[in-house]
Amino acid sequence: MRGEKIAVKAKIHTINGFSAHGDREDIIDWIEHFEGLENIYLIHGEADKAKAFRAAIIERLNIKTHVVKEREHIHI
Repeated sequence: MRGEKIAVKAKIHTINGFSAHGDREDIIDWIEHFEGLENIYLIHGEADKAKAFRAAIIERLNIKTHVVKEREHIHI
């Protein structure tokens, strides 16, 4: 970034057959299959919809979920 080398400790996973237009329940069903998931960061969509989705994830899966605000810095 801007000439600075940054160590990236991320993994890339390909998700075949996952529709970008899944509804809330489809996505929660999909999330439920991940093991050891501790935090979810919602980064896309309208704020009110993201907050409602956050509430649904917490209610059903009891996983810490955060709606990221524009220009917010997240340290993972």
